[in-house]
Amino acid sequence: MQTDFNLEGKVALVTGAAKGNGKAIADYLARLGSVVERTDLAPPEGMRGMDVTDEDSVRDGMAAVCRERGRIDILVNNAGIINKALIEDLNLDDWRKLMDVNLTGAAICAKHASRCMKEQKWGRIINISSVQAYISSETYSAYAASKAALSHLTHLWAKELAPWNITVNALCPSYVDTPMMANTIGVWAQKLDCSREQALDHLLAPIPGKRLLKPEELGYWTAVLSTDMGSGLTGANIAVSCGWLLH
Repeated sequence: MQTDFNLEGKVALVTGAAKGNGKAIADYLARLGSVVERTDLAPPEGMRGMDVTDEDSVRDGMAAVCRERGRIDILVNNAGIINKALIEDLNLDDWRKLMDVNLTGAAICAKHASRCMKEQKWGRIINISSVQAYISSETYSAYAASKAALSHLTHLWAKELAPWNITVNALCPSYVDTPMMANTIGVWAQKLDCSREQALDHLLAPIPGKRLLKPEELGYWTAVLSTDMGSGLTGANIAVSCGWLLH
């Protein structure tokens, strides 16, 4: 393992880590030596429960990590949900729930993690945004708005926290090969009355790389941003998108 990618002794907290992208990110950081606190709303046994929309839950959870581990070095704001609807069909309850999780939840976590990071004068906050923060896909109103706001907050928090050697960056992935994506492919196959392979081709059509990301790729880029050598990059929204988003 390359020395630059050695996260030995770093304590990472990953939200939404029970499955999918969050699990892959947590696994990758652990392989590089980080002590990983995996949190989720309804976690399996052995994982820390945390409701990112509930400030008491976040405060208590992070206080417990600081008490047990002595520090929080890396926060990965991964917890997120998605719903899609045309604007005339928008359900405001769904809208509010999504904003609570994707946006307010990330802010609550950054609020409490940054306090700990300021004391130790070192920290890494990685927000999991999306290409949907920058492109205009029909039916993505709520999700795209939440991710666009999170990407902009990445700039703002980076400026605020730079004096304490805390970097804040965001990853903006395209479609990732997760169980949620498998379900999306199935929905499109039904909608288009075609095979799953044809539905996948339809979804990949605007992506120059013509492929799904592997969840481990998000783990890799999270690790890059979490190292000591990553300290010169802050306030960036990195498009891990196989060429879909170029900015």
